[in-house]
Amino acid sequence: MSKNYGQVMQVRLGRTTALVLSSPETSREVMKDHDQDCCSHRPSLGPRRLSYNFLDVAFSPSSNHWKEICTLLVVELLSMKRVSMFWYARNEQIQELIAFLSTVYPNPINLTSEVFKMTDGLIGSVAFGKNCGKLEFKKELGQVINGAFEMLNNFNDEDFFPKVGKFIDLLTGVAAHRC
Repeated sequence: MSKNYGQVMQVRLGRTTALVLSSPETSREVMKDHDQDCCSHRPSLGPRRLSYNFLDVAFSPSSNHWKEICTLLVVELLSMKRVSMFWYARNEQIQELIAFLSTVYPNPINLTSEVFKMTDGLIGSVAFGKNCGKLEFKKELGQVINGAFEMLNNFNDEDFFPKVGKFIDLLTGVAAHRC
């Protein structure tokens, strides 16, 4: 296709537009000079529902507000001081996981489930100051993560077929779950 149309092509599927770059050099140049244009895209319905109408950092469009939130996030939550404050929680959860794995050694286990339990315990320790992973949040974290992935992976016809897609989403029930 690049021989016929050139190194930069625009593909349109409904109202979703994609830019196709056929060489690493072209990609580098576009991302360097037009980063904001490439990273801004028409918002999809899955991320809109997940982020309460784009109020979070991950899916919010680039703006001055987004830059302020990112700065606050990095300075207050992801600073070296803050991360090192929770060393005890990470260490405790990893030690528990290693101890469990050493007791079940020759037998097969569901490692995904154990990693979820460890992550759940870590979040509970950091958020609530105690190990909640074994008590209140045993299954909820995995369910929340799976639900988030389902929401993000949802195919919304309206994203690709603006006029007809909205009607199809209403008929299939996808539109009923919108915020």
